[in-house]
Amino acid sequence: AVVSTQSTGGYKDWGASAGNLAIQCGTRGDIPVPGDYNGDGKVSIAVWRPSNGYWYIKGAGMSHWGASSGNIAVQCGTRGDVPVPRDYFNEGKLRLAVWRPSNGVWYIKGPTIADWGYSGGNVRVQCGTRGDIPVPYDFFNEGKLRIAVYRPSNGAWYIKGDGIQDWGSSTGNMVFYKGNVGPHSKVPVNLY
Repeated sequence: AVVSTQSTGGYKDWGASAGNLAIQCGTRGDIPVPGDYNGDGKVSIAVWRPSNGYWYIKGAGMSHWGASSGNIAVQCGTRGDVPVPRDYFNEGKLRLAVWRPSNGVWYIKGPTIADWGYSGGNVRVQCGTRGDIPVPYDFFNEGKLRIAVYRPSNGAWYIKGDGIQDWGSSTGNMVFYKGNVGPHSKVPVNLY
């Protein structure tokens, strides 16, 4: 992870800036997933490792992983999954979660720091299929996330209704196709 402590309000080239830090957390092939995983209002440096499905969440401070205390390594996911950490249940902190393209299932880990197989409160929700892109988001300014996927093959957004039921058992599901919106329709754009 690279952190710039530039305080002048402007941006400079890394080499021309002062106070920059390089903090080791992760290895080649890891996917950065920084976020507030413990609800303290601070973003933690974190990576998800596709090769073993582990989340590595660095403890507080500016030390490297090996010199930090409070580091957490938790298994949630497997090779081929897509990490989608979000506050799925309005708890004020992110839940570890992955979306599995092979079966379209979202695996949202329970609130403990135990590995998936030893954790209570895990949730599995089917929404999507191979080729989709997971896009969990508060699409309607409801103050809550909706599980959703974008399907590039047909340009459609599949936004799941409330609850943790699978797509086929859920009520309130919505599908927005490119071209079928009226002049006053709201289309989710620029999600990140």
